[in-house]
Amino acid sequence: MKKEIETNFFWRGDDFQFLNRLTILSHLIVGHKVKIWLSGSEPKSKYWIDDIKDIQIENADDIADIDTFLKLPRANVRTAASLFRFKYLYKFGGLYCDTDMVALKKFPDNEWIIVSYDDNVIAIGIIKAPKEHPLFVDCIKKIQARWGNVYIFTKYCGKHRLKKTHPNNYFYPKSVLNKGKGLLKNTEIPNSYSIHLYFNGASNKNIDHNTIKKYPDSLLAKLQKKVFQNYSLFKR
Repeated sequence: MKKEIETNFFWRGDDFQFLNRLTILSHLIVGHKVKIWLSGSEPKSKYWIDDIKDIQIENADDIADIDTFLKLPRANVRTAASLFRFKYLYKFGGLYCDTDMVALKKFPDNEWIIVSYDDNVIAIGIIKAPKEHPLFVDCIKKIQARWGNVYIFTKYCGKHRLKKTHPNNYFYPKSVLNKGKGLLKNTEIPNSYSIHLYFNGASNKNIDHNTIKKYPDSLLAKLQKKVFQNYSLFKR
C-alpha cells in the first residue's frame, strides 16, 4: 500500500489570492493530504481556505520565529517562508510546496524531491526530504533576509552531494514556463506533476474567480474546471 502524501504550505498576511486557493485545492484533487502552517492572524480574504474541512491549519510560529525574522533589514514574507521551510523540513521532513505550486497529478513518493526550472540552481518551490538532514542546518545558519535563499539551498545541496532527483519539466514544465505561454493563453494542461505559477507573473495579473469569463479557453480556465469540481470558488 502506497504511503499517503501530505503537502505542507506556509502562509502569512491578508493577501490570500484566488490562485492560492486554486493551488491548495489542487493538492486535494490529486489525492494529497493538505496542511497549511499559518503565521500571525488568519487572512480576511474571501479566498482563505478555512472553509474546507479536509485542510488542516497549524501554527507556523511554533516552528519558526517569523515576527523576529521580519524585523531584520530587507526581510519580507517570501524570505520568511524560506526560513520556515528549512526549519520545518529539518524537524519533520516530508513535502513542502509554495502556495503557487499547482498539483496536476499525485507526486512521486520518493524520499527526496529536489528539482529546478533550469540547470543553474536548485529551486525551493517544492522540496521533499527526510527529517533532520544537516543540509537544512546549513541553510538555516546562512538564511538571507533578502531574496537569494535559492542560491543558499543550491550551495548546500552541492556540499552534501545532493543532486536533482527529477527532470526540470516534471515540476516546472517548459511548455508553460519558457515559451511565453502563460496562464491566460490557450495552452493545454501539461503532462507534469505541477506548474509553478510564479513563473507566469500570476500574482501581478489581478486574477480572481471571474477572470475566465474574459479568457474561457485559457490554461487558467482549464485548471479552474479541473480543481473546482466539488469546491466553491471562494468562501461562502
